[in-house]
Amino acid sequence: MTIAIRRLGWRVSYDEEAIAWTEAPETAGQLIRQRFRWTFGTLQSFWKHGDTLLRPKYGTLGWIALPNIFVFQLVLPLISPVIDLMFFGSLLLWGLAQFRVTRLPQLWTTADVEKSVFFFLGFLLIDILTCMVAFALERKEDWTL
Repeated sequence: MTIAIRRLGWRVSYDEEAIAWTEAPETAGQLIRQRFRWTFGTLQSFWKHGDTLLRPKYGTLGWIALPNIFVFQLVLPLISPVIDLMFFGSLLLWGLAQFRVTRLPQLWTTADVEKSVFFFLGFLLIDILTCMVAFALERKEDWTL
């Protein structure tokens, strides 16, 4: 609805004091179904309004909002678990080769693994710092939540 409103040229305002009553999923299955619905709905919205993408007529909707949706709500959530699995799989294979548990060719040096771990921890630290900044900007919020 927000995209349709913006597409018509109207403004959408943010109300900091708004209160919403929601229900959280109680089981892992419900959580997975909820996240699937959200992702599928985002994909449908992007597809429905894709003709606004990079069109000057639609201003920030086409130049900022839709590219942001595409990258951060569709592409990254799809590939980030794969990247994590590949990283941990690489560490496992390297460890097996190091301890000669299996006959794998040496594909990685210790320096390669150290560099990978360094970058993985660096990105993790960036995530943590970003979360801390977000919490710091919300001075009225109860951090225990």
